[in-house]
Amino acid sequence: MLEWLRQSPKPILACAESNIAVDLLYNEFQKAGIRAIRIGVTFLSQPGNDEKNNLFTDSQYKHYAKHLQKGEMKNAINAKYGLMKRKLDQA
Repeated sequence: MLEWLRQSPKPILACAESNIAVDLLYNEFQKAGIRAIRIGVTFLSQPGNDEKNNLFTDSQYKHYAKHLQKGEMKNAINAKYGLMKRKLDQA
């Protein structure tokens, strides 16, 4: 993966067959200094591994949680996808 990144400035989508495999990939990317974001079913239900990727401290997550708590599903979904897009753009 490192060699691939050296040869191309374009983003790379890395996938795996299980959550454990994705966690391993993500952890290795972090160790190698590769900007990465882990996205999956539990994207908004668990904090990130480090402060930079901790979703619970993100202001957009607070908007999502507020709308979700009020039952404003359309606004909650918009906030969730806005957060996901921003995190992907940062990665």
